Amino acid sequence: MAANTYLEVTDVDFEDIRSNLKTYLGSQTQFQDYDFEGSNMAVLLDLLAYNTHYNAFYTNMIANEMFLDTAQQRDSVVSRAKELGYVTRSARGASANVTLTFTGIANTTNEFVLPKNSKFTTTIDDIAYTFVTPQAFTVENSANTFSKAITISEGEPLSHRFVVNTSNPVKYVLPNKNVDTSSISVRIQESSSNLANTVYSEATNIREVNSSSTVYYLQETADQQYELYFSTGALGKPLKNNQIVIVDYRVCNGNETNGANTFTIDTLNITPNYTSASILVNSVARGGHPIETVDSIKFNAPRNFEVQNRAVVNNDYQRILLNENTDLQSVTSFGGEQAEPAVFGKVFIAIKPFQEQFTTALRKQEIRETILDRTPLGIDPVIIDPEYIFIIPIVTTFY
Repeated sequence: MAANTYLEVTDVDFEDIRSNLKTYLGSQTQFQDYDFEGSNMAVLLDLLAYNTHYNAFYTNMIANEMFLDTAQQRDSVVSRAKELGYVTRSARGASANVTLTFTGIANTTNEFVLPKNSKFTTTIDDIAYTFVTPQAFTVENSANTFSKAITISEGEPLSHRFVVNTSNPVKYVLPNKNVDTSSISVRIQESSSNLANTVYSEATNIREVNSSSTVYYLQETADQQYELYFSTGALGKPLKNNQIVIVDYRVCNGNETNGANTFTIDTLNITPNYTSASILVNSVARGGHPIETVDSIKFNAPRNFEVQNRAVVNNDYQRILLNENTDLQSVTSFGGEQAEPAVFGKVFIAIKPFQEQFTTALRKQEIRETILDRTPLGIDPVIIDPEYIFIIPIVTTFY
């Protein structure tokens, strides 16, 4: 029992472990006069010390990966963020606003539809990038002129199908990196023979979800890929066996196309015949962003947990809007009671986009709708333009 006083379990360095093993063996009566360095025992000591050092390092790394503050691997950080209810921000494709003008269309045509995923191309540093229409647009006849201002977004459109198997559940993983999750659209087809389908939307607020809600949930999984999953009955309508999950989305190039200002028309599958189509750029491409970094996840996940997906105080509006809208550079908010004159029951939110001083009225309305259902009852969010103060310094230098 006295030999146990020679045990040292706090050292993890190779040389310290080896020295402790030698000291322990030297304390035994069988090895009191043994020359550990001049015998084959030295090799065994090296082997034991190496194995102990290896296990100590491995255990330490595992312990680090169990906590958000110390984790280094992205998959570990994402896993810890899930426990806080945080969905990592995916890559975002840049978007531009352009005006399309068509000639040669019969004046008897009242309107026609420009379909979703109509393709456009831009070239940056001799690399071609694809832009598409994120939704269908209706082009109307205005004084025999067919012109429409539309939004085009960067990314290659893809589609995946998954067959539901209740006995052997399927993982609905989108097998690509740089998926733009804002472009995901999900339809549930009844079967291979029944083409009827139901549109499912992403659940962002479980307080508004019940057992009949047609919603899906989203999370980042291994290797920067995203996975869809569905409720088993309580928080969303469950899937049935042999139904087909159809997922349409875009794979983008992040911020590589920010600033693109020249586009050519690639493919326009419209019903009426036309002679030509021209494109005018109203605003250059912006808002492209790579997938959220590990450091950003570590910073945002705890603060998102504090906000609880509700906009109550000034910082809540700023954190939510900046995290969800990659085209915004800065956000400032204040209550209507601070305005002059005071306007009670409103919160004013000033937004500044990247590369521009002001944003469009349509974009303001889109941002307002995203925050509206997270504001307290009786509070009306108002998106406003920022007021700029330009400082011109006059510098006097003495030398």
